[in-house]
Amino acid sequence: MRYIINGLPAFLLGPAGYNEYWVFDSGIVGDALDTLGRREDANGYIDYLLLHQQEDGRVQALTQPWKETGIALVTINRHAYMIQDTNWLRQYWPQVRLAAGAI
Repeated sequence: MRYIINGLPAFLLGPAGYNEYWVFDSGIVGDALDTLGRREDANGYIDYLLLHQQEDGRVQALTQPWKETGIALVTINRHAYMIQDTNWLRQYWPQVRLAAGAI
């Protein structure tokens, strides 16, 4: 399901009770959006993912600090690979480095 949250596209899959776990699906959703040529949604989805980045670099949408930062980095990496846009990656590079440092 596509939602607009804070002006950005968010994709929450499955039953509503599992919506909190959307970050675990981010890589698959990002790949699907890129494959379908929906770059604006894919870019916005990365922005939505990074809304959950903490000051120390962690990406944490859940209440428990699990493995979301690693999943976020994989999602961003796959999107950058799919779109082959180095300017886009440069724009996000400070956040990527911060997240990698948090791990």
